[in-house]
Amino acid sequence: MHPEVLGAALCEEQIAKYICTVKPLLLRFTTMPYRAPEMVSLYSGNTITTKADIWALGCLLYKLCFFTTPFGEQPLAIVSGTFIIADNSKYSESVHSLIRYMLEPDAAKRPSIWQVAEVAFGIRGLKNPIGNVFHSQPPPATLPSAPRSQTDKTKPTTRSQTKAPPLPKQKATSSPQTAPTTDSKAV
Repeated sequence: MHPEVLGAALCEEQIAKYICTVKPLLLRFTTMPYRAPEMVSLYSGNTITTKADIWALGCLLYKLCFFTTPFGEQPLAIVSGTFIIADNSKYSESVHSLIRYMLEPDAAKRPSIWQVAEVAFGIRGLKNPIGNVFHSQPPPATLPSAPRSQTDKTKPTTRSQTKAPPLPKQKATSSPQTAPTTDSKAV
């Protein structure tokens, strides 16, 4: 859609119709933690394709590995593709890179299912049984590395990370304690 050809008002009207049609479907059939950036930012003008499914698959793989979603319910983190892999992850760098590969914020650069399978089966040392129906380019020889969290020593200390002072020790008594009573006249 070209505003200089069709006019800005017509383009805005068409975008509003698209959003009014798509948004209720997204809210009904998807959940925020698995939505691709093009599903979160409807005004970006990006088409929602099967690449959104690759994004959701990347979110699912992350969830299976780390028991949480990579972006939570944060739309800005989803649109920017900002997530981290814990330093103490028990998974290989190859799995981390596969997750990063699928969580590419730019849908045009996001892999096809054949490319994902090529990498996943390659990690296991197996031949990819999925046919390259759409003639996708082979995945890059080296995948982007996934961002890692900093070690605890380099993280700034916040109030929630500081230890509370120990509670004073109380004498143990063998008799049951009763609740303090208030003198009704003193009130």
